[in-house]
Amino acid sequence: MIRALLGGSFDPLHNGHLALVAAVLERGLAEQVLVAPANRSPHKGSPVASGAHRLRMAELALAGIPGAEVWPAEVERGGISYTVDTLTELGRRWPADRFRLVLGADNLATFASWRQPEKVLAGAEVLVFARSDDEGVTWTPPTL
Repeated sequence: MIRALLGGSFDPLHNGHLALVAAVLERGLAEQVLVAPANRSPHKGSPVASGAHRLRMAELALAGIPGAEVWPAEVERGGISYTVDTLTELGRRWPADRFRLVLGADNLATFASWRQPEKVLAGAEVLVFARSDDEGVTWTPPTL
C-alpha cells in the first residue's frame, strides 16, 4: 500500500489542507492519506489550539473522506514534532508499505533545515504541490 503523510500544525485545518488530501487521493498518488497534527512544530511557535482540539478538528474535517485518516502519534508523543520520527514510526508499523510525504511548495524552501532531511528522503518520496490559486484550495501535483 502507498500511504501519504501530511503533517502540519493544522491550527486550524483549513480548505487548503483538505484540497491537498483530495488531490492526493483523487489522482491516485496514495491509497491513504495520514493527516498528522504536530504537537509543536520546530519551525513555528506554540499552537493556539491544544493538541486534543486540533486532532478533533482534523477528525471532523476528514470525516466522510474515504482514504483519509488522522494520525495522532505526534500529539501523543508530545514535545517537538519531527517528520523523521513520524516516518520512522510509520515504517515500523507498516514495513511493507511505501510512504510519500506531502508538502506545499512553501515548505520546500526550509526542507534542508529539517531534522535529518536525508533520512526523511530515505523514508518517503516527497510530493511537492504548488498552489494553483490565491486561496490555496487547488493544488498542482508533481508528475511521477
